[in-house]
Amino acid sequence: FFFFFFKQKTAYEIYQCDWSSDVCSSDLARLNGPALFVLDDFYFIPRAEQAAVLGYLHQILKGLDIWMKIGGVEHRLETFVEGDPPVGLQPYHDAGLIRLDATLRDFNHTRNFLEGILGQVLNETGVTIETAITETGRERLVLASGGVPRDYLALTGAALQRASKRDGAPNRPHNKINAEDVSEVAPAFLDQKEQDLKLDASVDDVDRLRERFNDVVDRKSTRLNSSHTDISRMPSSA
Repeated sequence: FFFFFFKQKTAYEIYQCDWSSDVCSSDLARLNGPALFVLDDFYFIPRAEQAAVLGYLHQILKGLDIWMKIGGVEHRLETFVEGDPPVGLQPYHDAGLIRLDATLRDFNHTRNFLEGILGQVLNETGVTIETAITETGRERLVLASGGVPRDYLALTGAALQRASKRDGAPNRPHNKINAEDVSEVAPAFLDQKEQDLKLDASVDDVDRLRERFNDVVDRKSTRLNSSHTDISRMPSSA
């Protein structure tokens, strides 16, 4: 069984030179056995060229005993372009689509997924999620992390440090994470997310994404402030 692993830059350079001096279908056909072609972080290839790259790879590998695995961020991929002729790989027709990320679209599924990971970590210490985090804290951790396991675990660790440093109170017990703990530590991750955005986004997209991101944050802050204002103006009950 053969495995091919290409860095995204090398694969793109191979495409640009038409593979004439590197590999072609006749070369691959001589392989004695099945093979797996893996191209990860595919979104680093310019979006306008992605469909053409995939179409060319499909042409090279079609009819051979070779599986192709392309990895990337879904919303930054352009795998297929309609036309005459069409270009690229059409999901569900030419290739299967497997979504590995858990998102907030299915909150309960994502929560169960994240808490399953955290539960395995806590099992080593003999602590349960129920004793470590309040119900509202568990919900807030999922929301604040956006469903990303790395961020979820990092937020949980930071919130636990916050909870362990305060004196216990009936509504905020010592060493137990609640929603307020998560809200207090979450802003510290904002700067890191902006740095990640600069690394992950293309030069053309980073400014537009940052502007949109700031707009969402500002709108959310405005809605929260408006809600607090409305609540403060409500007449007290008799």
